[in-house]
Amino acid sequence: MAQYRDVEGWDADKLDTLPASETDEFEYKSGRTPFKDLSQKLQDAASAFWNSGGGYLVAGVGGDGVPDGGVSVQVGRQSLRDWVDQALARVLPPGPYSVGVITSVRRGSLSSESGVLVVGFGVSRVGPHMGPDHRYHIRAGAHTVPAGHYLVEALRVHRGVV
Repeated sequence: MAQYRDVEGWDADKLDTLPASETDEFEYKSGRTPFKDLSQKLQDAASAFWNSGGGYLVAGVGGDGVPDGGVSVQVGRQSLRDWVDQALARVLPPGPYSVGVITSVRRGSLSSESGVLVVGFGVSRVGPHMGPDHRYHIRAGAHTVPAGHYLVEALRVHRGVV
């Protein structure tokens, strides 16, 4: 598994290589997801991926990884990148991540002033990571799920936090 998942250079070619459904490493969110909900899903995914070895959240795509209109590249007055940084700053402790926005696609569609958001979460050596809702998450196959008490303690021991 990569130490750091750099997605800043991703383009339409890379987007075309995404798995046809979510996996333990890829989580997809529709472009129709409201930003308030997307923020929560991003924070839960960050907690899960950092607690589970890394992965990717791709927003603006359907369940098959094909763009379904994308997400706006502006959230209010701030850029999508700044919005992601602010959302992820609420997951404690923060872990390594990279943000990319793909604005040109060959398959699917993008609305005007939209793109596909890709956030790559690297392997974290600190943690466990807790979302702003005071819950810890992990990846269980293709799903982000809350982590139970014993698993959180195991993560602490594994990472040498105790």
